[in-house]
Amino acid sequence: MANSSVTLTIQAVDGGNSLSDSTTLGGSADDALEKLEVTVADTTDTEITISIDFSALIFFMAVADQAMTLESNDTSTPDNTVTLAANVPVVWYTGCDHLNPFADADVTSLFAYQTSGSSATLKIWRLHNATP
Repeated sequence: MANSSVTLTIQAVDGGNSLSDSTTLGGSADDALEKLEVTVADTTDTEITISIDFSALIFFMAVADQAMTLESNDTSTPDNTVTLAANVPVVWYTGCDHLNPFADADVTSLFAYQTSGSSATLKIWRLHNATP
């Protein structure tokens, strides 16, 4: 495996004052990072081939340049739904105070849907333990 890790940094700045913190996630020999960039057509469900074992997920980040919805496994009865505002990332990592967005079921594919009037770009990073 690739011994992958990501460092997540957040910083708030007000004039000359700032507050910041960072944490490094992953880094073991079994951790793998997957990076996807997908063009999502207007008013069409775009299928994204991705496999997410929620018990092995360490870090997930998705950001799109247009508002969109991500549905897992099925568009009519999705197991999980993630709503993205334009240019506002959704971030989850082990140990954070948020619920794992894929805790309802493992993901075999994602479907992205948006209605901006033009195509949109979706970027996803996923860090997981490849041998849970």
